[in-house]
Amino acid sequence: MDVAQFVITSALTLSVPIIFVALGGMWSLTVGELNIGLEGQMLIGAFISVTVAYATGSTLVGVVSGGIAGIVSGLLFGVLVVYLKGDPFIVGITTNILFSALTVMLLGLLFRVKGSFSDPSLKSIARFPVGPIADVPIIGRILGDQSVMFGVMILAVAASWYVLRFTTLGLRLRIAGEKPEALLTAGIRVPRMRLVVQLVTGLLCGLGGAELAMGSLTLFSTDMTAGRGFVAIGIVIIVGSRPVILAVSTLGYGILASIGLDLQQTGFPPQIPQMLPYLAAIVAMVLIAVRRTRRNRQVTLDTRLATP
Repeated sequence: MDVAQFVITSALTLSVPIIFVALGGMWSLTVGELNIGLEGQMLIGAFISVTVAYATGSTLVGVVSGGIAGIVSGLLFGVLVVYLKGDPFIVGITTNILFSALTVMLLGLLFRVKGSFSDPSLKSIARFPVGPIADVPIIGRILGDQSVMFGVMILAVAASWYVLRFTTLGLRLRIAGEKPEALLTAGIRVPRMRLVVQLVTGLLCGLGGAELAMGSLTLFSTDMTAGRGFVAIGIVIIVGSRPVILAVSTLGYGILASIGLDLQQTGFPPQIPQMLPYLAAIVAMVLIAVRRTRRNRQVTLDTRLATP
């Protein structure tokens, strides 16, 4: 496998779990309550998927269980924030800490191990069916190395794009985030809508965790999400409610992370390659902040000039 093929294959593998989580964050941002607990919800999805797959001997059941665990975590976040009026930031951080500690405790109680758990009986998620594309040079090999969740991710991105852009539901969700009083006037229950969106966010995070633990690996380790949920939050803040651009941006993160992995094999100090994707995210956020500041100043200037 040449360097370019390795980078692209690794980038897709690294990006798919984060795209799931970022999509979840995008939905929560759309209704005006960005879920800061994406990291914890991804982590509990990873743990439950491995645990159930080990107990039942079925990878599919494990992945579905990871999604259900994400839904439950989304329900917890939604009830605390939407109905009990908790601060989303505080609830999100608390959720991350809760699930981090909970998975460590359950790892010891259920498997009598510390740090990580794996077993030969665990099977990874089935590979993506490429069909006749398998004979296409490079592309067939790259896609064939991905799990079925790659296809699920593509469907999730396409569905999100269609719903937000072309449906009445998507319009209502955007209004719920920008002008919720308009929906209340029309008799639409905004709190219930926001709660359902948090359930969808949890589902996507749980699937992202399942892909992380069962896609190419077949193990769970303590805090194995390693900041991926926060990377997803950063991407959502930068991109906003644009699912296609979100997926492309996350793939860019994956490419930088993959280049970092390749550089580590050439003798580079590991800390430098590991910094690349996060440094790129910081630079992007700074540039966006500068652009917004300039735009706001221009609007203010235009307003003053228009005032007699």
